[in-house]
Amino acid sequence: MVGEDPRLTWQDCPEDMQRIEVGNYRALLIHGDEVGRTGYASPTTIVQHVAKWQSGAYPWEFTDCLVGHYHNHQEFGLPNGRGSVYFTGSTESDNRYARDTMAASAIPSQRLHFIDSDGGRTASVYKIWLD
Repeated sequence: MVGEDPRLTWQDCPEDMQRIEVGNYRALLIHGDEVGRTGYASPTTIVQHVAKWQSGAYPWEFTDCLVGHYHNHQEFGLPNGRGSVYFTGSTESDNRYARDTMAASAIPSQRLHFIDSDGGRTASVYKIWLD
């Protein structure tokens, strides 16, 4: 691919979740339908599952979990006080599915995170409006 950054790799994963490592920082990337498999799970339900995974139910230690294409931009701290679940807005949230199924029709947004790779944590978080 032209312009591809050689420092970045995106590996296929046999799971629905992707593991991200940047130095000492580790995070999970999920779509959100890994919980429940009905097409929608409430933020509270997802945060509870992530907290269980983080406490040892998932066989890989991580700090944060990023939920993609959730249609609303939200953030919830995890019970251990070190890490969060970040819900990412969608590039489009005005479709009928989002409106009817999730009662969500948010302004399109994405996230920008800066990572403290030595400290193993998110250093800062920004919301980017796409409208």
